[in-house]
Amino acid sequence: MDLVSLNIQRGREFGIPGYTTYRKYCGLSPIRSFQDLARHMTNGTAYRYSQLYSHVDDIDLWSAGVSERPLSGSLLGPTFSCLVAAQMRRLRRGDRYWYEAPGQPSSFSLRQLDSLRQASLARVLCDNTDQLVTLQRYPMVLVDHAINPRVSCSNSLLLPVVDLSPWQDLP
Repeated sequence: MDLVSLNIQRGREFGIPGYTTYRKYCGLSPIRSFQDLARHMTNGTAYRYSQLYSHVDDIDLWSAGVSERPLSGSLLGPTFSCLVAAQMRRLRRGDRYWYEAPGQPSSFSLRQLDSLRQASLARVLCDNTDQLVTLQRYPMVLVDHAINPRVSCSNSLLLPVVDLSPWQDLP
């Protein structure tokens, strides 16, 4: 069984509601017909769904979610963007060890949090890799001269250095 079939089967076995239910949950515009569906994915895809399903409410979440047109600057469409964001909110709020969680014995001070928020993967790589002179600001994204150019590791304006003074113990 391929991954697509497996994901659809899992959704059905666990009783996950269909695509239109999750669009409603996310506060997105309702889809009542295959013509409505065509506004959110290619006409060809919407047409294929009309051949496979008798009603738009029957369409599986995973299948339609990956078929949506991606939001600008994203790999995900509006439904999956909403669901991933909702899950991240739950994970952060439910994790007492999340670094921003207040009121815990191990909680960071506001100054420490401000300092941590200056950190970037690019800065961590520059500070901890021998002979690395330049790299792109977002190292997990391909270099693009307009959007993600290579910058010098010594450029503390583009790659801010983390200020460790908030952790200094004062007498």
